[in-house]
Amino acid sequence: MSVRLKQVDIVVGTPGRLDDLISTGKLTLSQVRFLVLDECDGLLTAGYTDFIMRIYNQIPQVTPDGKRLQVIVCSATLHSFDVKKLSEKIMHFPTWVDLKGEDSVPETVHHVVVPVNPKHDRSWERLDRKNHILTDEVHAKDNTRPGANSSEMWSEAIKILKGEYTIRAIKEHNMDQAIIFCRTKIDCDNMEQYFIVQGGGPDKKGHQLSCVCLHGDRKPNERKTNLDRFKVSSVT
Repeated sequence: MSVRLKQVDIVVGTPGRLDDLISTGKLTLSQVRFLVLDECDGLLTAGYTDFIMRIYNQIPQVTPDGKRLQVIVCSATLHSFDVKKLSEKIMHFPTWVDLKGEDSVPETVHHVVVPVNPKHDRSWERLDRKNHILTDEVHAKDNTRPGANSSEMWSEAIKILKGEYTIRAIKEHNMDQAIIFCRTKIDCDNMEQYFIVQGGGPDKKGHQLSCVCLHGDRKPNERKTNLDRFKVSSVT
């Protein structure tokens, strides 16, 4: 059974879903008064510039009561050239609200870059495949064993070393707690399992590793429980 909704005040969606609804006539933009582009820098990087302009051009610029369309752009990289260029096209005399400042970094934050070069650090060659971090299996069908000297082998080696370096950094800096951001959800799952295996008990320096995931594939109750555990320091 399908239900036709009327008098909807807010529509939130991904570009693909919105495009589908608009193209099939299930969503009309004739009454839109506010257009909000969240993560605008990511949308532009992903190639959605033409889609944004197509949506924008379908929305009346002035409402029947004489009010101009309000456009809000949210971006982690507000000073991005592409974001500013887009704003010049779809916004009239925009007001920029910068919560951080172009070069602002909290005093408590220290930036450290750790190069991962499997050609210089060959320790990954000596790791037991049963003990190192699982990878995303992108190269599952490729020959990634040491000595293959292929681009796939080096790519896999980098992923393995990232897991090793993460634990090494936590131990070297005596971190009581840490939040680790991974590229994909499967990377988060693999990192969690790796910490569980590595944290079976305190090491010789007294460290004990534990880990939980907060990504969107986990059930809401699990995410809430995991976050609560992190807040009270029952996980590191």
